[in-house]
Parts: sequence; structure tokens; C-alpha cells
Amino acid sequence: MANVNEVMNEVMADNVVENIAQMNLEQRNLFVNTFVKKWPDLASSVSNMITLEQMVKDIKEKKWLLK
Repeated sequence: MANVNEVMNEVMADNVVENIAQMNLEQRNLFVNTFVKKWPDLASSVSNMITLEQMVKDIKEKKWLLK
């Protein structure tokens, strides 16, 4: 059985992603501006983590295509 904390973390992460995905451009700009003003180090860290995840995804897709 899955750990309750793991499930809650997954649900929270999914909700945050969905909330951001549903924002229009103006709302996303306000979100980013607020995030950077309030939590500059965290904003930078999240940005770097997203870039890394995209790179890993791209590499995996390229390896799959080469098979």
C-alpha cells in the first residue's frame, strides 16, 4: 500500500501544476514576478530543476528514437 505522505505529495504537486497550467499569460507573469520577489533562491532552484528535467526527458526520447 502506498505511503499516505507520498500520495499527498503527489496530489499536491499535481494540483500546483494544474493551477499553473490553467493560468493565462497575465496570471503566469504575476505568479513568476511574485515568486521571484518573495522566494528568489527557490525560484532559481525550481527553474534549474525544470531545465534539468527537460534535458533528461529529451535525452531519453532521443535514445528511444535511435533504437
